[in-house]
Parts: sequence; C-alpha cells; structure tokens
Amino acid sequence: MSEDIKRIFSSNLKEYMKINSENATKLSNSLNFSYSTVSDWINGNKMPRSKSLQILAEHYKLSTTDLLKQKNVRSNNEYHPSNNTKIIEKLITTQITGDQLDSILSFIDFTTRNNTGNGDSKK
Repeated sequence: MSEDIKRIFSSNLKEYMKINSENATKLSNSLNFSYSTVSDWINGNKMPRSKSLQILAEHYKLSTTDLLKQKNVRSNNEYHPSNNTKIIEKLITTQITGDQLDSILSFIDFTTRNNTGNGDSKK
C-alpha cells in the first residue's frame, strides 16, 4: 500500500479527531476498536479495512472519500470551512440559547461575505 495514502489518511483522521475533541482512547472505546489499531492508523503505520473505514466515516458523518483525499494545505490563520462547519455543527447539537445561535449565524454571514477564500478579507 502506498505510504502517501497512509499519510493522508492519518492526517485526515487526526484532523477529524481534533475537531471532535477525541483522542485515541475515546475513539477506540466509542467505536469498539482496539487502542493499538487506532494508534497505528493515527501514526500512519496501517490503514483500516473497508468496514472499519466505513464505520469511521459514519462516526464523523463523512464519506469514506473525505477520510482518504488529500486536502489543500492551509495556514493556521486561513479560513477553513470544513473545520468551522464541524465546530458550528457540534455547537448547534448542544444546548445553546437563541442569542448564542444568532451570534453564530451572524459570524457565518460575516465570514462568507468577507472572505475571498485565501485568508484575506475583502476591502
């Protein structure tokens, strides 16, 4: 198996774990995978079998392709819609007040109107 696909998958898995505030223990326990298996995936030592890949995709509400495709490299300050969407989705699925929801929606509206996609705001 290509080392590139292992590296890409490992990077994507780490990103989705971070977005969902998960560590290897939490992920392995919640999906009933062994810790060593999850650790091997995170470290790019092994790839999950197709059934495990599907379980991971369902866990993160993604397609298996989302876990396997190369993402564009971005700076830390740059707009990253997939991260923002996941964070907002997580916030909305928890109990928030109407005022908090209004603030979130205002932020989304501001970002989409004022973002060129390259991290620079429109003037």
